Amino acid sequence: MDKNGLQSKLGSKHGIDVEDFIAHTLTNKQLLGYELEDSTHGIRTVIEFQLSNGKWARAYIDLVNSEFDIWSLRTARYLD
Repeated sequence: MDKNGLQSKLGSKHGIDVEDFIAHTLTNKQLLGYELEDSTHGIRTVIEFQLSNGKWARAYIDLVNSEFDIWSLRTARYLD
């Protein structure tokens, strides 16, 4: 997904700044994911991170390749 697609998905729908999202996820080497299961979506990989505004966000991602270095964003939103 390109930056315009990210802005549309994250900015318009959830109010998350795409540049801030990229800075705190793609360049964060300490970021760890975990699996979360629910009855609607099944098992999903989740990452949680703090943005520049001090708010915490959660992103749901899908693994794209077997080397664990390419992921696809499903959605992201602020935590309450």
